[in-house]
Amino acid sequence: MKTLKNETGFTLVEMLVVLAIIGMLVLLILPSAGTIIDRAEEQACRAQERSVAALNSVGSLLNGLNVAVPENCTISNGE
Repeated sequence: MKTLKNETGFTLVEMLVVLAIIGMLVLLILPSAGTIIDRAEEQACRAQERSVAALNSVGSLLNGLNVAVPENCTISNGE
């Protein structure tokens, strides 16, 4: 009499193939994630600079008050 095996689960080869595919996808995504983060930091810095410029113009009109530029911003002159 033959016994039937009820196989459930994944083999080692299948798991390694899935891990290899996931690894390749991660390698494709990482460089673009870095540029997205850099762009976000640049946009935040430009927004801070615009706010400081607006505060300086209003402050100078009112009573000669000048606001310091944030130290963490390295972008200047709209570059």
